[in-house]
Amino acid sequence: MYLRYIVNASKAYMRDMIAYINNNYSERITVAGICAMGHIGKNTCIELFKKYTHMSPIDYVRNVHLQNAINYLKNSEMSITEIAYAVGFNSASYFTKSFRQFYDMTPGEYRKKV
Repeated sequence: MYLRYIVNASKAYMRDMIAYINNNYSERITVAGICAMGHIGKNTCIELFKKYTHMSPIDYVRNVHLQNAINYLKNSEMSITEIAYAVGFNSASYFTKSFRQFYDMTPGEYRKKV
């Protein structure tokens, strides 16, 4: 019975933390902020993200940023710089670098492709 409580609590923490990330992706999100939303410590947060998403919290946040960027690239005329800031990156160059690492092309190349 106690083990079931731990599993359910872990899922509730993840639900709260992921909702926080999805609702605030355009703002600066830190591991401390994620932990606060889950009401858990940093090590527990990292363990839960690894268990349920197979990513660190920061990698998960970056993935959310990039997924939202894809939507902007497909459905808007915003510049790459505007998209970078809209999805929560602090610079267009870091956005482009992250995008290239994940998709093997720049945001501009992706936009032309789709």
